[in-house]
Amino acid sequence: MLRRVEIVLVRHAESIWNAEGRWQGQTDVPLSEQGRAEAAKLGARLANAHFDRRIASDLMRTRDTAAAIGADFVHDPAWREFDLGAWGGLLHSEVRERFPDEVQAMAMGTDMPIGGAESMVTFDARVHRALDAVIASGRDGERVIVVTHGGVIRSIVMRLLGLRGRPLIGATNTSITHLRVDPERRVRIVSYNCGAHLDASDTPHDDEILEGAPDDIVRRVATRLGIGDAQRVHLHPPRPGSITRLVRGTAHPVLRSFATPAFG
Repeated sequence: MLRRVEIVLVRHAESIWNAEGRWQGQTDVPLSEQGRAEAAKLGARLANAHFDRRIASDLMRTRDTAAAIGADFVHDPAWREFDLGAWGGLLHSEVRERFPDEVQAMAMGTDMPIGGAESMVTFDARVHRALDAVIASGRDGERVIVVTHGGVIRSIVMRLLGLRGRPLIGATNTSITHLRVDPERRVRIVSYNCGAHLDASDTPHDDEILEGAPDDIVRRVATRLGIGDAQRVHLHPPRPGSITRLVRGTAHPVLRSFATPAFG
């Protein structure tokens, strides 16, 4: 009987279009110079980590990030980013100007094709088929790493926390999100958006790689917003000192809302 499977989701390093503030979707964009440096730090963090299976989206930015971790990755298009069609390559301001109805639909969680391509429902279904396939083929005690995209990780976490249509801070470049699957195939979030390797002053030990100490401040934010059990869901801020970015907006009178990022 299946005892436990560990799944580690990693967002790719910064791409050229991430740096320029452009929507990407499935457009094949290379890593930026900073992205290559981020990937190297990620590779150093995971140098001693063991994984039984290694999966990556087949797009260039995920392949190159995965290469910094090691060899033997299977490249699977099921783990690609949201297909944004005509949005690809546009600045955020350009998308708001040209596609106001679609921007509003995405913000409200209304289902419609984005940029003439994939709809949110279609995207979510694709992502969760990919996750379910990994779980269904999991072996006892197996560790799986998946290098994928911000929208994919966001979709999975929102489903697990029941946050459909609500804002959630997105996974930053090369951040690590750790899922644990129990014998009943229930999925628990162990940590989310952990980017400790990007802080030169914080070098985690190998036994911390898949755990990560929870940030008490951010856990309290999660609890007050009602988005998960603070003892079970550990939310890491994207960078040290960035807690102020978590409390903007108007969704909560004290804690405000989590910021919703672009897909990438």
